[in-house]
Amino acid sequence: MAHDEENPQQSENRRLGNPPPVIVKFFDDFGPRPRRVLDFGCGQGRNTLFIAGLGHEVVAVDRSIRAIRDISAITDLEGLNIRVEIGHIYSFEPDGLFDVILIDRSFLPMSEYDRLRVFYKLIDHVLVGGWVLIEEGKGDLDNFRQILNDNEAPWLIDKLEDGYLFASRLAD
Repeated sequence: MAHDEENPQQSENRRLGNPPPVIVKFFDDFGPRPRRVLDFGCGQGRNTLFIAGLGHEVVAVDRSIRAIRDISAITDLEGLNIRVEIGHIYSFEPDGLFDVILIDRSFLPMSEYDRLRVFYKLIDHVLVGGWVLIEEGKGDLDNFRQILNDNEAPWLIDKLEDGYLFASRLAD
């Protein structure tokens, strides 16, 4: 998806910049097959638009009506496969299973109890062979790792450094 300076909606959206390089690398390595991705707490969509631009189906959730409206406008304009939902991150219930659940600093304003409770609920929506990608504060990553280790489903921690945790759900 090329950036178009003449398109004010696209230019407005891109003001937050590009997705983090570690997310770009993950999706470069992930392969071309279209996948179903949940961008939980998507904000203005820097990750959502990048991922959908690669051909993946993205469910983008945020509580900000403006952010969802902006993503919707770009989705319509560029013909991307994005379903936007207005939802509060405390009470959002994912619909179905996902190949990837991306959580990019969405837990920061939450209490530790709420972060862990919501994370525990989200990981049940990752397909076998799917991934959870988290960028958060370094202190919480150990708690998330512990939840994955204690989960009924087996998980493989692929990355746990520099504020990121990437884990893949293994077959039982």
